[in-house]
Amino acid sequence: MSVLSIEDLAEIKKTRRLGDYDVITALARIRPEGLDWIRSRFPETPLPNATHRDLALRLAKLQKSDARYWHPILVEIRRMWQNDRLMPEGERVG
Repeated sequence: MSVLSIEDLAEIKKTRRLGDYDVITALARIRPEGLDWIRSRFPETPLPNATHRDLALRLAKLQKSDARYWHPILVEIRRMWQNDRLMPEGERVG
């Protein structure tokens, strides 16, 4: 069974979904340094003491950045899917 570290799990939870921020916060609380760890590792992550306006501005910025990052990747994946260049779901890798 493959296992991810707390750090790696928090990193992959950085998506555009609002619920992921709660998960990142919960993961940070597992660590002794808690929310300070989020501030040092994920400076763009909204924190509980931020105002609603602050959170909305940060979220909008993250969503734009996320869309710019993922758009070309998703275009390529769709192209690969259309050309039958992806492995079938559930197929063993390696």
